[in-house]
Amino acid sequence: MNGMFMLIALIHSSLSRWIFLIMCVLGILPSMDAQCVGQLWGRVVDEKGGPLEGVGILVEKKHSWHTTDEKGIFIVSNLLAGYYELTLSGPGVETKRYATTVDPGEMTSLQLQLRRQVGEYRPSTQKKRRRKRSSPK
Repeated sequence: MNGMFMLIALIHSSLSRWIFLIMCVLGILPSMDAQCVGQLWGRVVDEKGGPLEGVGILVEKKHSWHTTDEKGIFIVSNLLAGYYELTLSGPGVETKRYATTVDPGEMTSLQLQLRRQVGEYRPSTQKKRRRKRSSPK
């Protein structure tokens, strides 16, 4: 009997969470708006763990643009709870996409890594001109 009670409590808890999340997304709970949003905190580093300053982060679903500070940190506030795709790009680093989920009333923390790009080798297409040697007269 005790196991049955636990199962019912677990189902009720999961169902309540889903109903609450759906109500947040639909905006049915305007008085509880602060509980329907979350925050995203991230740090962008290179291959060696060093911070990357000036990296742009596009939050696809929100269509908002953010930039990392000198410590490689960015913060996105007032995100409705749910799934988000981020596109990271900047000078001298690769462009990369990440996905994350923001929970209501929570701050989601990420550490994202990008590779630094080394200048590409492009061989010259121009032919070298040979200098004519002047012959001694």
